[in-house]
Amino acid sequence: MESSSTKQKISIYLDDPELRRRLKVAAAMRDISISAFCEEAIREKLQKEEVNTALEAARRAARRLDEKRDKLGSLDVQTWELVKEGRRR
Repeated sequence: MESSSTKQKISIYLDDPELRRRLKVAAAMRDISISAFCEEAIREKLQKEEVNTALEAARRAARRLDEKRDKLGSLDVQTWELVKEGRRR
């Protein structure tokens, strides 16, 4: 985590008073500041977004491979045979 001398201030505006109250309560229950609570929540959300982005990229790659396999058709070789041959090399 960054040292306090490198922290930069940002502003968050909440239109919903109930959301602000819940935020204050949640931070108080954990005995941390609202800023610390928000920072943790933002980090968690970004991590989930990054994981979802990576998963989606993997899914797209798998779909492209499936499309290529469909165009090529069967190779008349079992996957385990290809793996076994690759290990011998």
